[in-house]
Amino acid sequence: MTNTLVLEQGITYGNPPTQEHTKHFAEGFNFYKCFWVFLIGSLAGFLVETIFCLVMTGHIAIRSNLICGPLNTVYGMGALALYMSLHKMKKHIFLLFIIGAVVGTAVEYFCSWGQQMLLGSVSWDYSNMPLNINGRVCLLFSVYWGFLAVAWVKWIQPFLEKVIAKIPNHIGKPLTWLLCAALIADILLTVACIYCWDMRVEGASTGTYLATWIECHYPNSLMENIYNNMIHKQ
Repeated sequence: MTNTLVLEQGITYGNPPTQEHTKHFAEGFNFYKCFWVFLIGSLAGFLVETIFCLVMTGHIAIRSNLICGPLNTVYGMGALALYMSLHKMKKHIFLLFIIGAVVGTAVEYFCSWGQQMLLGSVSWDYSNMPLNINGRVCLLFSVYWGFLAVAWVKWIQPFLEKVIAKIPNHIGKPLTWLLCAALIADILLTVACIYCWDMRVEGASTGTYLATWIECHYPNSLMENIYNNMIHKQ
């Protein structure tokens, strides 16, 4: 006996939705899951950096590396790199620690190098820390990345997957693309503002309409307030 009831009129009832129809938009390893991992990691990094600064200095300093959003994309890239490299690893804690330290350190070095090459500035400098490499990474923060990798696989990743799974399918996909477009626009604006700021610090002038608009809306005083720990490399 089947669980489908067919009436004389030819109308079919009874079959439950297939797994294909009920599959969550961020199920498995796909773009949507990766995007939300990056986004939530960036938000968590912003909160961690802000709280860390408050504890260490006694005052609040906004640690977003984007102009408009409360996000720190270095942590987002680190979260995404950890997820992509460790999402199938569950039991080997020491191996998690080693791989996490290597991956996190590589991400941190690449972000610092890329920022200096593209924008002529860096957002952190570990030159006064022991066992550092070009001031971009150091042993202490590599160890932090290792511990973060263990915490990621054991606690953070399962929690994130539960949070993402609560987003309904009919909302998840359009919301993802909307946030993705907003994030890209924010990144492009941030890159343009930092580049023009660095040009002004060096005494150069681009003379373009965009540079004039940016200088009007994002003058040096505002940029120094937003990126109070940024160092311009001549």
